[in-house]
Amino acid sequence: MASNKVCDFCLEEQKGFFTRLHTTLDGYLACGNCRRIIAKYDLPLKFDVFQRLVTSEKEIHNIIMRDYLESHTPEQCIGKFYPLPEMKLHEGEICVNVIPAKLTVSGAAIPEELAVKTIAEVNRSTIHNVSDITEEGDPVTIEARLYETNAALYFLTNHFVNCHRLSNIVRTNTDGQTIKVLENGKGYTYTVSSTTMFMLRSEFYRVISSAQEKKRNLIYINSENTMTITPGTYDVPKHIQAGTYYVSAVKDDGLHIRDAAGKLHSMHNGRVRLDEGSQLEVTGEYHFRFNQVGNDILKELQRELDLEEKETEEEK
Repeated sequence: MASNKVCDFCLEEQKGFFTRLHTTLDGYLACGNCRRIIAKYDLPLKFDVFQRLVTSEKEIHNIIMRDYLESHTPEQCIGKFYPLPEMKLHEGEICVNVIPAKLTVSGAAIPEELAVKTIAEVNRSTIHNVSDITEEGDPVTIEARLYETNAALYFLTNHFVNCHRLSNIVRTNTDGQTIKVLENGKGYTYTVSSTTMFMLRSEFYRVISSAQEKKRNLIYINSENTMTITPGTYDVPKHIQAGTYYVSAVKDDGLHIRDAAGKLHSMHNGRVRLDEGSQLEVTGEYHFRFNQVGNDILKELQRELDLEEKETEEEK
């Protein structure tokens, strides 16, 4: 009688005379179902990170990604899974995803002139951002490649270029066939064959990037009240204490503050109040000077309010 064996991907025991396990290129075992799933995403039959992700439950994806980084450096992962595309990029950009996509817009919104052909040529003056058609009449479906880099999401067509902030991609969208962007009150719905690998590659890159950023977290300079914040995502108060800061840009490539309610605010220079539950999304480099006087006043005010509330309760 044949002995029972376990699939290394789904970890389910395979029973019965007619059940067959397939041996992967690197010597692991895969059941028929996992083998079909891996083939569906055009992945080689081997025990690698994306093969494990597509055959596992979503709840353990982050564990699999971080486990992979225990035995591979971020640089090794980028070199292996995120090679340079044929499309020319801006200096320092890394291509995370390339996928064919469709966008339905109003024909009247399409410029007559030709657009730039490479991401390297995209700048403020060459971006059009043609959004979804919002009313009846003259719908045109445009097919082009959708590029996600570590800097932005691009949709380059013959006559217009859409360029979006990564933070404006709707990551909670679950229909499996559209990548949605909400930006400046407008919607952009990119229809694709499947969003699974796009989202997995995007999430794994963020995990890799986070691992790299740990090496260059907050660096205090000049005095104990001043720090330089480099690219990364920072929680308040986990990485930064709550309070009021004066912000000045060193390299003004992007500073966004997501408040506790989830609303995103842009910041460049000036005074900002960071409350518990807020999050900083930094793509540039900024000096933060802690406003000790202002925070002491706020603390004293809070103590007075607490005392007043206590006295009111005692009077009752």
